[in-house]
Amino acid sequence: MYTLYHGEKQALSVCLRQSILRLISDDTAARLVAKTLHIQRYGTLGLLLRAVRKGYRTPEETLALLSQVPTQFNSSEHLKEKLTEYLFLYNNHIVQKNIGHVSPVTKLKEWQKSNPELFKTTLINQSRPDKGFIMADWSGGYVTEVSYPYSYRGDMNLVRIRALLTLAGYVVPEHAVICELGFGQGVAINIHACAMAHSVSVGTDFSPAQTGFAQALSKQTGAEMLLVDQSFAQFCVRDDLPQFDFIVAHGIWSWVSEENRQLIESFVARQLTVGGAFVFSYNAMPGWATFVPVRDFMLGYADKMTAPAMNISQKLNQAMRAVHKLRAIPAKLSLLGHEMVEARLGQMERQDPNHLVHEYFNRDWQPMAFPDVCERMQAIKLDYACSAAIGKHLDNMNFTPEQLQAIADIADPILAEYTRDLFANTDFRIDIYLKGKRKLPELQHANALAAMRFVLVKPMNHLRVAFVTPRGEAEPDPASYHQLLALLSDYQVHSVQELYQHGAPTGARFIDTLETVKLLWAAAVIAPAQSASDSLLVQARVSAFNAYIIGQSLYDTKLAWLASHVTGGAIALSRSDLLCLLALQMGMNQPSEMANFIAQIDVNVILTQEEIEQFMHHRLPMLSLLCALE
Repeated sequence: MYTLYHGEKQALSVCLRQSILRLISDDTAARLVAKTLHIQRYGTLGLLLRAVRKGYRTPEETLALLSQVPTQFNSSEHLKEKLTEYLFLYNNHIVQKNIGHVSPVTKLKEWQKSNPELFKTTLINQSRPDKGFIMADWSGGYVTEVSYPYSYRGDMNLVRIRALLTLAGYVVPEHAVICELGFGQGVAINIHACAMAHSVSVGTDFSPAQTGFAQALSKQTGAEMLLVDQSFAQFCVRDDLPQFDFIVAHGIWSWVSEENRQLIESFVARQLTVGGAFVFSYNAMPGWATFVPVRDFMLGYADKMTAPAMNISQKLNQAMRAVHKLRAIPAKLSLLGHEMVEARLGQMERQDPNHLVHEYFNRDWQPMAFPDVCERMQAIKLDYACSAAIGKHLDNMNFTPEQLQAIADIADPILAEYTRDLFANTDFRIDIYLKGKRKLPELQHANALAAMRFVLVKPMNHLRVAFVTPRGEAEPDPASYHQLLALLSDYQVHSVQELYQHGAPTGARFIDTLETVKLLWAAAVIAPAQSASDSLLVQARVSAFNAYIIGQSLYDTKLAWLASHVTGGAIALSRSDLLCLLALQMGMNQPSEMANFIAQIDVNVILTQEEIEQFMHHRLPMLSLLCALE
C-alpha cells in the first residue's frame, strides 16, 4: 500500500484548482493519483533526460548529479538505480540527431575504428538492458531449470598449468592471483584456493544458488577468496578488482553470447597482468561440424514439437527420440547416418542428463575454429602458448609419422596447430594464452624440466597405464615405465631428474624419461606437485577442509573429491572411499565394524570386510600422504 502524504495532497489540490495538467514528483502514490486525475506526471529522471536531450545539461553534469543521489534527492523509489537505468538506455539505444541518428555508443565505436589510439578499452554495444537494470531474463539464455553438475576440472589447477607452460618452454607467471569466470558449483575454485599456496581467488557465477553453495564451501578453505553472483556485464566492469596472474574460464566461451565474449575479452585485456595466463575451454571445429545441424534440429524440436508443460530434461529426451526415429529411415545421403553423428548420439546416451541439458540446450552455443579464436586473442595482445590438456603434448602418440611430417611442413604455427585439429577431428579445446609470451633460454628450460616434481596419485594395486588418443586407446609398453613407477610407489614427490637418474631403464636418455613422465601424466597415474615449502604451508588447512568433506558425506553425495596439499588440486573418491574415511574419522578401525556402519548409512553401498581391508592397505596410505588425513 502506498501512502499519500500532506505535501503531495497539497500539490495535487493546486493542480486541480488551477487547472494545471503537469505534476513533477518522484512519489509513487502521488503519481498514481495524478494518473487517475488525467494529470501528466514527470519525475526527476525524466527532467534530467530531457535536459540532456535539449542541451541544458551535459552527460558529465548528469553523472555528477547521479553521484549525489540519494543524499540530495529524497526518493523512496531508489532514484539512483532508475536514473542509471535510463542513462544506460540513452547511451546504448536512443539515437541522436546531431551525431548522425545513431546512439552515442554506436558513434563511439565508429570513432574507435578510425582512431584506436584514443581508446584504452573495447566498447560494447549492449543488445539488451542487462541484469541489474530491467532485464527480465536474468539467466541470459543459459539453462537454469536444472542444476549445473557438481564436478571438478583439474585443468584449472595452477600447479598443472605452470607445469604445462614449463614443458612448452615458456616463462611461468610468478604470482597466483586468480580469477575464475563462471565457477559453476564452485568445487574447483574452492579446492584450488585451499590447496594452492600464496593464492588469492576471485570468481563470479551468474547463478545465486550455485554461488551460495560455493560461498558456503569457501568458509572451510581457510583461503583468501571473493565469490559473487554477478553477470559478466556487471563483474567485468568492476573497478575494485586486482590485476590477475591467471584468468580461467571452463565451459563458458562457446556457451555464452557474442556480447558476453566481447565483455570477457575487454576484461582480460584490462585485468590480466603482463606475463599472465588466460586459460579457457571451448567447443572446437572441425569436431562439431557434422553435429551442429543435429543439435539445431533437437533444439527446434524441443521448442516446437513438445508439450509446454514438459520440463527441459523431458524435452531433451523427446528430441533425442525424434532424432533416432529419423535415423531409422533409410536415406543414402542422410547426415544422420554419418558415423560421427552415430558416435555422438551414443555418447549422449551414456552421459548425465543434467550435463546434456547444459551442453546442448543453452540459447547460445558456438563451436569455433582454433585460428578464429587465436585472432580474437591477438586483438587483445594475447598469444597462444600451448594446450592445457597434457594429452595434446604427445604428438608421437597422437599422430602417424606421415601426419607429423605434414604438420612440420607448415611453417605457420597457428595453421600447423589447426592441422592437428583436422587430423584429430578435435571437438574440444582447452588452451593457455599468455600476455607477453616469453621463451625460456635453452639451458634454463633444460634445468626447469629437470626440476619438475611429480607424485603417484593412483594406488599401485589397481594401476593401468592407458589413455585415449586420436588414433585410439594407447597402452605403452610396461618396460618403459616399470622402474619409474617402482620409484614413485612410496607416494613421495620426485623430480624428473631423480626419476631419470634412479628410475630410467639402462641406456635411456633424459628426453626418453621426460616422454615417459608425460605418458604417465596423460594416463592420470601421476600429477605435478608443488614445492615442498608450499605444500607444508597449506597442509593444515587442507587437513581441516578434507575433514569437513568427509564429515559431509554422512548427509549428501555431492562432493566426491579431497584437496591435496601436494598437487594443489583434488583427488577423486568413490562413495565407498568416502564412507570408509567417515568410519575411520568416527573412531572405527575394525573392517567388520566399518562394514556394518557403512551399510546403515547408505543402502546402495555394500562392502565386504575384504574390500575394506584392501582399502586400508592400498588406498588409505596414498590418501593419507596426498590429502593430509589425520
